[in-house]
Amino acid sequence: MTDWNLQAADNAGEQINTFRAGLEKELRQILGDGANVIYRNDLGMNGLFHLTVTIRMNGSRIAPTIDLGEFLDAYRRGISIAVIAENIAGCLPPAEEDGGFDPDEWEDYSRVRTRLAVKLIHAEKNRMLLKEVPYAKILDLALLAVYIVDRSEHSHATITIRNTHLERWGIGRDKLLRDALRSSPLVMPAVVRSIDEALSSAAGSISGNMMQEAFCRPPAAEETEEGAASLFVLSNVFGYLGASAAVYPGTLKSFADAAGRDLFVLPSSVHEVLLLPDSRENEPEGLSEIVREINRTAVAPEEVLSDHVYYFSRERGLILPGDRISPDK
Repeated sequence: MTDWNLQAADNAGEQINTFRAGLEKELRQILGDGANVIYRNDLGMNGLFHLTVTIRMNGSRIAPTIDLGEFLDAYRRGISIAVIAENIAGCLPPAEEDGGFDPDEWEDYSRVRTRLAVKLIHAEKNRMLLKEVPYAKILDLALLAVYIVDRSEHSHATITIRNTHLERWGIGRDKLLRDALRSSPLVMPAVVRSIDEALSSAAGSISGNMMQEAFCRPPAAEETEEGAASLFVLSNVFGYLGASAAVYPGTLKSFADAAGRDLFVLPSSVHEVLLLPDSRENEPEGLSEIVREINRTAVAPEEVLSDHVYYFSRERGLILPGDRISPDK
């Protein structure tokens, strides 16, 4: 068995080397000799490493880095390297443009702060990353700041703010995170939708379907419409890094007040959380078990936010550990 596993690992390594060599050749044919192609194994979310390619064109002041995970999967499914290279080249900004990134703006923090957003990640799983970035701890999560290079329905590009950036700008962690929390609702506006509405749109997900099956049962004959379970999706208008909308000032409080109840906050992924108004029928441990199962079966490992349920108290205005809420709330 061990020899077989080693052979499989060798074959996988050979496949990746073939992919890299072929891709570089195709990219140079498409982009010309002015393209500088660099491969790296970069540390991604939740401690996972990803094969990436950084491409810098002669004369350009930027060098986009592209995660090759999905492209490598496509190659393993039989998609030709030539087609993959064309798709990667299509991700690059035109030579005369900087893809929304202005290097001069990057040197001026008064301009940078208008494009900051916050991002929520799992603290323990990202402990290596957190050694290099300014962050604030929120329960088992970490809140950090990113600079929005580009955002649209189908394209997202961000730069994670690191400690070295703060030194360059001459600011501290607290100012950065305050500015990011102030800017984030403007550049990545929050949106709350019913689970049915979310699943009927392009943003519908497998995890969302499973959550819907777990919580949104038809009401019994004796239940009123008000008493039936209702599940809502909180994200941002781009559906990208939308779980951080849960910490936007006033967002959970406004929704809880409108619902007239405290809220269970279920981490669906780094891109969204689910809001379940507390009907006093759900047990926190049971909810956490459902979240753990969905994380194992329906969420990409690098997009898992947490296995724990949280609880928002209207009275206290705080997000609390859901598994520590007393039965009488």
